[in-house]
Amino acid sequence: MAGYFTTMTKEVLLLGLLKKKPMYGYEIMQLVDDELTNFAPITSGSVYHNLKTLEKKGLVSKTVVKDTAHPEKQIFEITPKGADTFNQLIQLNVTNFERPLLALDVSLYFLENSDKKQVLLELRELLTKLREHHAKAEAFRDELARRGAAYHIVSIPEHYLAHSKAEIGFLENFIMGMEGEAAAGK
Repeated sequence: MAGYFTTMTKEVLLLGLLKKKPMYGYEIMQLVDDELTNFAPITSGSVYHNLKTLEKKGLVSKTVVKDTAHPEKQIFEITPKGADTFNQLIQLNVTNFERPLLALDVSLYFLENSDKKQVLLELRELLTKLREHHAKAEAFRDELARRGAAYHIVSIPEHYLAHSKAEIGFLENFIMGMEGEAAAGK
């Protein structure tokens, strides 16, 4: 199901951008690089592939613009079917609830069968990475606020920060617990 929601999120993202206005593919790639990769499962390198998929589904249309001074450009525009799909996907996204399933939890279940020292080392590395991502999300949130972004936009990194703060706290406590067990000889 996770793959389905990743695909759905990419569709919402691209359809949402095109619902605002028709856009050149390059313009979409710039937005992805500048703003969206911080919270969306898409990279600028996959934009054209995803747009082609949406075009095949009849959700977007493409117009090729030829200019003698420049190479041809592709302008993408949402279709009426795409606008309907966008609205349906937004409703599905905001009403969907699934308990988060974390691969870490499955690994913790089998910890007794693992090299605990190695796992502890890797958990410390994971904690370092989480702290780095948390700091980047804080900087992104601050940049959005500095630019005067709308509340709902600034709330996106805030949502991530709430999750990462909880994950960081969990890992800190778990690592301390493992270190305590190791010191006690368990």
